[in-house]
Amino acid sequence: MQILVYPKLPIESKYIEIILIAGILYGNWLYIKKRRREAEATAGLPYIRQMDSAFDKQRFKDQSMDAVFKVQGTWVNRNPVFATC
Repeated sequence: MQILVYPKLPIESKYIEIILIAGILYGNWLYIKKRRREAEATAGLPYIRQMDSAFDKQRFKDQSMDAVFKVQGTWVNRNPVFATC
């Protein structure tokens, strides 16, 4: 019967255990963060429509783009008076 001899690691075994536990906890945190982000993304538009039945996604997008371009135009022209939206 042979006895296996493992090479001595440069760091103590207690540090390896701490590193492994930290890695597992970090992986769990990333997993939970990803699931939470996915849940928030899928719940957004139905919740808005539930609160505002007249909400129109395309109209909102168009109005937002108009506002962005007006702000950008006043910024480029260095006009101190904000353009009316």
